[in-house]
Amino acid sequence: MPPLVSVAIPLHRSVRFLPVIFDNIDNLTYPNLEVLVSDRHGLDDAIHRIADRYRGDSRVRILQSDDAIGWVDHYNLLAREANGEFFMWMPHDDSFPAGYLERLIEPMMAHQQVGLCYGDVEPVSLDGIRRQGWRYAGTPGVKSSPPGLFRAMAFYMVHPWVPFRGLVRRSIMINRGLFIEHCRGEFGADVNWVMSMLHAAPLMHVSGVSCVKRFYPESTHRATPIDERAIRSSAGSLARAVRRTGCSPLHARSLAVFAYVYRHLQWLRLVDALPDSLVRRVKSRVQRK
Repeated sequence: MPPLVSVAIPLHRSVRFLPVIFDNIDNLTYPNLEVLVSDRHGLDDAIHRIADRYRGDSRVRILQSDDAIGWVDHYNLLAREANGEFFMWMPHDDSFPAGYLERLIEPMMAHQQVGLCYGDVEPVSLDGIRRQGWRYAGTPGVKSSPPGLFRAMAFYMVHPWVPFRGLVRRSIMINRGLFIEHCRGEFGADVNWVMSMLHAAPLMHVSGVSCVKRFYPESTHRATPIDERAIRSSAGSLARAVRRTGCSPLHARSLAVFAYVYRHLQWLRLVDALPDSLVRRVKSRVQRK
């Protein structure tokens, strides 16, 4: 029997995304699968509609509470509740095509040392209009772990949030306590988790695999306030996350200082001014063994 895979769908005011969620669940055809659907706020009846639709589907587990926990605690709770050897979060407002999961499972099974497998992300507006010419390509996987400081810095510079929509070897998370770290406004919490996985096990990018992310004013990343305190808190959280993997305090602090400076450049919109030649050099640095 193939290994059990757990897919977690956290809900929050999700009624308007029900068609997306239904499509995502229907697209999951992997034979040994559990789907965890969870709502911790109860602000609409989305979870009841999902439960009714999949009442006869033994793969679907419904988790419901009114404890009103934030998204970081919600995501961590789902990782703990899961039973699968492999695990992924599936945001309620993103679209995952049929075959997405299978394309990530294959390399994970073929390469036992890999801790996280991921593809690319295509951005669209809330009404489904694609941003012409835009595609967030996953950074080429780092084949050794932990990475050197400069390679970790390079990885941080090229859409490091993309692997958050990948498939993780859950035992690494559980055994090493690599859950998502809190920070002020949870700014960059997803990136910090990816960076901790980068230091715990090799990451692998799978070309030709992509999901769709919707960008809109109320989405979590847009609603997160960004200021100096948030950037400082996120950098401190990054240091703690990386230290959990056993990396030296000097490596963790140095990476956190770099992240603090780089986030400030992003905040001031100076990153977009970086020359393409520098970006290409950064990507080549990540690719090196």
